[in-house]
Amino acid sequence: MTLHNKDITCSIKIMFDGYTELWGSCNGLVLLVTDRVGMSVFNPTTLQRVYIPDSPLALDKNEFGTIYGFGYDSSSDDYKIVILSSYKDEMYEIVKFVDVYSLKRGVWNRVISSPYGHAYYDLLPGAFVNNAIHWLNASEESGVAIAAFDLANEVFYDVCGPTDARKEVFEAFDLVVLEGCLCMFTRFRATNVFWMLNEYGSVESWTKFKKTCEHMDTDESEFDTGGTFVESLVSPFLIASNDRINSEDEWPVIKHDDFTKEYDIPVISLSEILQKPEDDEMYKNVCRIMVAAAHKWGFFKLVDHGVASEIVDDIKICLNEFFNLSMEKKMNGSRNGSLPLGYSASNLDYERNLPWAEILQLLQSPQQVVEFSKRVYGDDHHLSLSNAIIKYMKAQEELGRIILKMLAHGLGLTSDFFTRNLTEKEAVMIRVNRYPPCPLPEKCLGLGSHSDPHTLTILLQDEIGGLQVLKDDDQWFGIRPVPNSFIVNIGDTLEAWTNGRLKSVVHRAVLNKESHRLSIAYFISPASTTVIESPPELVDSEPNPRKYASFTWGEFRKELLMQKRVVGKTALDRYLMYR
Repeated sequence: MTLHNKDITCSIKIMFDGYTELWGSCNGLVLLVTDRVGMSVFNPTTLQRVYIPDSPLALDKNEFGTIYGFGYDSSSDDYKIVILSSYKDEMYEIVKFVDVYSLKRGVWNRVISSPYGHAYYDLLPGAFVNNAIHWLNASEESGVAIAAFDLANEVFYDVCGPTDARKEVFEAFDLVVLEGCLCMFTRFRATNVFWMLNEYGSVESWTKFKKTCEHMDTDESEFDTGGTFVESLVSPFLIASNDRINSEDEWPVIKHDDFTKEYDIPVISLSEILQKPEDDEMYKNVCRIMVAAAHKWGFFKLVDHGVASEIVDDIKICLNEFFNLSMEKKMNGSRNGSLPLGYSASNLDYERNLPWAEILQLLQSPQQVVEFSKRVYGDDHHLSLSNAIIKYMKAQEELGRIILKMLAHGLGLTSDFFTRNLTEKEAVMIRVNRYPPCPLPEKCLGLGSHSDPHTLTILLQDEIGGLQVLKDDDQWFGIRPVPNSFIVNIGDTLEAWTNGRLKSVVHRAVLNKESHRLSIAYFISPASTTVIESPPELVDSEPNPRKYASFTWGEFRKELLMQKRVVGKTALDRYLMYR
């Protein structure tokens, strides 16, 4: 299937099962309905699908009309499919029902009869925003109104449409979500009108954003289906794809495997000092080298690090095996009430510019790792993955302490200045990104530009390449993979803690068309109550006055959760005492 619009032209090689309708998108996932196999949830990044069973509540042959909606219920951490159906009963009265399918629980439920006269004749998918799915509701009396179905409480409520739109009669209309705002397109004769709801729930905030006399292009000849017809109702798929198209100023200029000798981060070996005492001159020298690298680059490569190759090989094998599972099996490990982290087919913290990646996040908790693995593989087959992750995180914990002690020593602080605050396992986590091949690596990103908010990151990447770092002159350069190495980078917390002596640097992950790429990041953070404040040894009235106001890691983390996607270093910059 080939998709076209002004921002994207790409081919997605998948043979749909017969006549296919595209009925909604959410977090980059797409709801498909086909005449042969029914419903499925499709991930455009991995080209995998979860097939949805037919509802036992399905309507009989007197069915009159069916429309669909697809969204993510943040309150229960669950994707839900909503079907609005109507049929004629024995008295030829039209009866309406609402059926909801929980992707997490795998069950259908008929929750309520619909109070609205939905515009079934246009068969338009629902638009998902604000934890609700929205449909346009047409009647002769009111013109156009919007019905919203709250996914958390599974009830309907009204959303007021544009005041002036109600006075018109439309030949066609549609609801979509753009930039996180509910938008409405209408067409009357030769005129298309576009409205945007800038403030959800406020009828006064509807803005007539665009008016044109040109019809929108829905020519079916633009869609090459490889022998399988896909109707021109393709906007949900394009929106799902465009959710992953970054703004033009973020498009990568250099490829994933573009490396230069002039710009590459230092390589530091621990082979000669792992068994040395802290007063040994060789140990002191490597500590100074490490601090210098962290000050200039914010990154360095660590070799001869002491982590057994078997531990590294095992986790790479087990994680690649996990990501190669079916989408349905992987989503058994999605986060829920008892598993606050887990697998995500997309990053739920992004409202737009979605990463082209599958994601697994787990705390350094053997109990959480085992629960996740059992959900995916079952009680009898989870040990390979569980043991690989637990052993790897334990090895990284020990390595992280070594690095932080060396950085403290190189800064002239007591060696336990940072490590004495590492008392909460819940503050330490692992994040695994698997980046599938991307048809548009020049416009998409595996992970957008950001700095890490934590104290320290230890990254294991494969040989593919894709990590890029931003220089002081705002130019990007690629980090060449080195076998049997880790990449260490300074987090925002550590920059503030050291008064800027160690630098947290903006970086990103770029994509390629041919290969999957695996990266495993181990994030180290202090206890929530730890006060992040530069010690007197690193503060001078001149030339190095205090740069950052003090804060606790708990406060910083809370603000991160509220901000969701952090672009650049905006999270840390709010604590700058002067600019």
